[in-house]
Amino acid sequence: MTSGLVGAVLVAAMQQAALTGVVRDSTDLEPAAFAQVRVEVSGVPLRATVTDRYGAFALAGLHPEAAPMIITVDAFGYARWTRQMAELPDRDLTILLQREPVALEEIHVNARRVADPLSSEPGAFVVDREFVRVQPVVLETDVLRATALSPAASSASDWVSMPFIRGGASEGTPVFMDGVRLFNPFHVGGFVSALNAEAVNRVTLLTGSSHDALAVGSLSGAIDVATRDGARDRLHSSGSLGIASVRMSAEGPVRESASFLLDARRSYIDLLTAGKVPYSFGDLHGKFTQDLGGVRRLSITGYWNDEFLDSRLEDVSEGDAALERATRAEWGNMALAAHYRDRLGSGTLVDLNAGYSHFSGDYTVFRSKAPDSDTSSTVRGRMGEYRAEVRLRHQSGDLNLDGGVQATRFEAAHLAVGREWDGSDPYDLFEA
Repeated sequence: MTSGLVGAVLVAAMQQAALTGVVRDSTDLEPAAFAQVRVEVSGVPLRATVTDRYGAFALAGLHPEAAPMIITVDAFGYARWTRQMAELPDRDLTILLQREPVALEEIHVNARRVADPLSSEPGAFVVDREFVRVQPVVLETDVLRATALSPAASSASDWVSMPFIRGGASEGTPVFMDGVRLFNPFHVGGFVSALNAEAVNRVTLLTGSSHDALAVGSLSGAIDVATRDGARDRLHSSGSLGIASVRMSAEGPVRESASFLLDARRSYIDLLTAGKVPYSFGDLHGKFTQDLGGVRRLSITGYWNDEFLDSRLEDVSEGDAALERATRAEWGNMALAAHYRDRLGSGTLVDLNAGYSHFSGDYTVFRSKAPDSDTSSTVRGRMGEYRAEVRLRHQSGDLNLDGGVQATRFEAAHLAVGREWDGSDPYDLFEA
């Protein structure tokens, strides 16, 4: 009798099927994250879910004989998509949503946002790129400053970009970009975010010590930044001139199923003042995305930022007391991240992420006007992190199961050198 019961359960499981696919914007083919997907049979709701950040969804536990069924997709800012299907498709669906203005007839104030499943949890707050653009600008449009609107965050002052999470200092809140840690996510000593708002799709403020079944490793939460894909319709280029920097970007399709995005920014105060203000910063972001059919996709993200400060004065004579305070500093962060998405079985989505981040900084004190003097002293520090993780998400009925495995490796080194150095290659200091 026991074997017969087990056999019946196995047969019922084999007869179940899954509906999987990806939801996109019909104009630029950008994934429509957190769209609501529902399946109805004879007017009775059967299954419902929401798309993830890559627009993918999986509805498991469907019976083939339940067809015909009606599939409905709703997303904020898009017209409702509805199709009736006589039978379950044997491949992943690609659903294109048409943009539609939102007509506000009445406003209902709720305690929970329904646009993003993470924001319905006590430990998450999501800010999308449209929300970031309408925030008041202090010096530059700031991605991280917008997260201070979360009830769990507080702004230290108008001069600090990074918020305090649950009372913890900003140094205790790591910032991740596409799954890889950024050691230096700020410019101007923390006043401006080092992440360009035009390249960001959404920012999730996590106030707990873990999320999506993976550890964050911080008591003051974390900030998870998801960058956007490049446009799929045509080539776009743009530029802007801000109070502190100039920005240029380019994006567009690569063949039929891939896209690229390049975005660069640099400050110009040092150029306008002919070096009288001896400080500059810059950052560069690039992303390549390849659709592999259905929910399968591959993306590679690269990031670099740099800051430079040189307080040596050219018009000071040798032996002047001002040379006792002459310093030169250069520091920056580079990161590389890769993501692969696939389907495992009928209704399980699997995400593979791997990345590396590296920070380095040089600080030199000069006791003479000449940069190659043996009286100069240099301190160099560096740190890096390797990260790899696997995430699984499976939906069975009204139950969502999330699991993950994560591996990290952290390395750090520092060196102080006081010897002759020509200033050409700071890496030579490690050989001293």
